[in-house]
Amino acid sequence: MAAGSILVARALCRGSLSPMWTKPLPSINVLAMSSPKKQLMSRSLSTSTVAKSSSGKHWFSERIVSVAIMGLIPAGLMYPNPIIDYSIAVLLPLHIHWGIASVVVDYVPKSIQMVTKVFLSTLTLLTVGGLVYLTYTDVGVCNAVRMLWTIN
Repeated sequence: MAAGSILVARALCRGSLSPMWTKPLPSINVLAMSSPKKQLMSRSLSTSTVAKSSSGKHWFSERIVSVAIMGLIPAGLMYPNPIIDYSIAVLLPLHIHWGIASVVVDYVPKSIQMVTKVFLSTLTLLTVGGLVYLTYTDVGVCNAVRMLWTIN
């Protein structure tokens, strides 16, 4: 009995036997496709072109900043120090700026997008400046949050 199941498992792995609950995937003949279909298929199957594009690099940097913030905030609250405070003072407003900028691009009418982007950039720079000033001259971002939590 065990030898029979091993043979069936081998046949499934080799592809010579398909289980009855699955259907074979349809094969796609790329050579028989017209030129636009070939280009679309090659673009959709190639991930390296997306990673090398400007939007791919921007997407990757957004993810790096998000992961960094997820580690910096708890670390800064447990062990506050200036390096973490400065990192949070720059990365958190940058993360918020990118999020709101994508909302502006998607939902704000084209006629006022430029004004909105300038306002958002100004507000982001003022926020970074304020948080850096708080870190440089006062207790720092993380200690300020801790102090706010302990107010009775």
